[in-house]
Amino acid sequence: MAAPSTPGQGMPDGAPVAAAVPPGSRPRPQAPVLPTAVTSTQFADLCGVNPSTVYAWTQRGLPTTRDAPLTFVELAVGIQWLRAQDAATITELRAARDPDGAKVSKLVAESRLKQLDVAEREGALVPADEVEARWIEMMTALREAVMASAGAAVQAGLVQPTQEGKLSDLLRDALTGAQYKARE
Repeated sequence: MAAPSTPGQGMPDGAPVAAAVPPGSRPRPQAPVLPTAVTSTQFADLCGVNPSTVYAWTQRGLPTTRDAPLTFVELAVGIQWLRAQDAATITELRAARDPDGAKVSKLVAESRLKQLDVAEREGALVPADEVEARWIEMMTALREAVMASAGAAVQAGLVQPTQEGKLSDLLRDALTGAQYKARE
């Protein structure tokens, strides 16, 4: 008896032809073929609920197909529908648990804005543009003080560029002086 001429066909007696597996290796496990649709009872088993629950879900909009006497649920569609229902249920539960949560959050935010408005009128807050302008003035004064003192000391021959310790002391003094000027 000769083997079939094309691979994948069964033997003349109906037995499938085994794929050749190289010596010392294992055959690859085949993924199980899952059905794309199941009966409503099977869907209930998969979801861990009573079949009457699946019937109630169909009344609420779970997509099904009917082939009397059985009702079928497409797995992917059924799972998506359940996830959407779960999300809606969670939202409802959160709203039921804290029905005034949004109102409270709004009141807290409005209260905070009023506190900030009062603080600004009392002078406790400084507008950002004023802070920015003052910051620029301080940094400019600092840069000028450091550059002027270090450069002047080196040019006057008071400090050699190689005398790091004296130069560090001079810069520290210039920074301290600039801080005091900035506070004025």
